[in-house]
Amino acid sequence: MLQEIELKLAISPQIGIELPQYLAKFTILEHQNLFLGNTYYDYPDYFLAKQKMGLRMKV
Repeated sequence: MLQEIELKLAISPQIGIELPQYLAKFTILEHQNLFLGNTYYDYPDYFLAKQKMGLRMKV
């Protein structure tokens, strides 16, 4: 199985406006429609959420 690492970054509202315009300049080499399901896990006392963490299984 391949390992996937996901990195999320916070951006300014201005970059949020400019980024789609910048990305539109790139050529799409391949396109696929896929189903992606997510299941989120936490303890009954919301330990992970209180630590500002999350555990998600993507299928």
